[in-house]
Amino acid sequence: MATAVATSQQQLNVALIDIPDNVRDLDAEHVGALAASIQLQGLLVPLVVRASDSRYELVAGFHRFAAVKQLGTGVIDTVPVVVRDADHEDADRAVENITRKQLRPDEEARAVKAMLERGYTEDGAAQALGWPKAKITARVKLLALPERAIELVGAGEIALSAVDQLLAIGRVSAPLLDAVIEFLTTDPWAAGRLAREPGWVLDSVLRADQSDVFAVWLSTVDDYDVRELKLGKKADANWERAVELTKQLDRYDYGARIQFTDAEIDQARAAGVTIEFDRRAPLIVDRKLYRELVKQAIMRGVDELEQKVKQRDSERKQSRSRTPDTPADPVKNADRERRRLRRELADQAHGVNLDLGTELLNGLSVVEPDDISVARFFVLCGCPQCAR
Repeated sequence: MATAVATSQQQLNVALIDIPDNVRDLDAEHVGALAASIQLQGLLVPLVVRASDSRYELVAGFHRFAAVKQLGTGVIDTVPVVVRDADHEDADRAVENITRKQLRPDEEARAVKAMLERGYTEDGAAQALGWPKAKITARVKLLALPERAIELVGAGEIALSAVDQLLAIGRVSAPLLDAVIEFLTTDPWAAGRLAREPGWVLDSVLRADQSDVFAVWLSTVDDYDVRELKLGKKADANWERAVELTKQLDRYDYGARIQFTDAEIDQARAAGVTIEFDRRAPLIVDRKLYRELVKQAIMRGVDELEQKVKQRDSERKQSRSRTPDTPADPVKNADRERRRLRRELADQAHGVNLDLGTELLNGLSVVEPDDISVARFFVLCGCPQCAR
């Protein structure tokens, strides 16, 4: 329910009521229908006015007042009115504007804001407008966006259903939200995809943005990250070691790629600097924390690669140490060879999959989802994202 508002209801001569200059065009058909109803039943719903010297100015009820005037003098000379003070005038105008005409979402949002500022609760505003409370809440959320975004939503260029995505971005990084809005201003097609594929839109923004906004997907560390972040001599040395170990395991691999673990991603989440949409990796917007996470990932990656190299060397040593007189166990040999090939294929598939995944996200490659070869490929990759 709306909060109580001081009012006084009385009968007032129509001739004492003035109409403000900034009234929108009225719906003539609606006025005619109201006139017919008022002639039969009288004016059942009071007009809302405010005192203006010795006269009164109409605040709400413009269609009803126009219908009374259309009937002419002698039919209805006095009308019921509610006299409001100036503090509640905006709320009354808001109700009148919303109920008498189809407004844009941004106009509705500002009208709802006026009602809330003048004493209505969200439940009261919903009751006054005949709206579900969820719609009131949605319009209030819209006003939390930057003005340019509000205008784009009002114009229909950004869907109302995308407001939550924009707010989620803005809560973590206002500069990134500004970059997104600027991008959507110039790319209406991307704006239409925001509600359905916010991750794709963010990826497009990051590729196109030339500003100093920092945002990176928390997926893998590669040569570009190491060069761009300038991690220091120790981290650079660790990375070179990772590259060397990777080539020892697979001479055809052209570089190291180290994946972030769930524990490292959780550190970024705990700091409140991640944005997560779809099933993509989180987007981190804090450069300093990202540098530390990259250093951690490289150190951990080197340890893991060294363990793999040691395991491979141990298996090779065991294979060479077997004497010629020792009878070969065909089952063990076959199992050992199968595991070796599986590891080799998994390492190769993992590296290739990272490149393919980037191309799929960017729309440069496509795959048939029912192709059994695709399924085998992702199984061999072995990374958590593909396992999902």
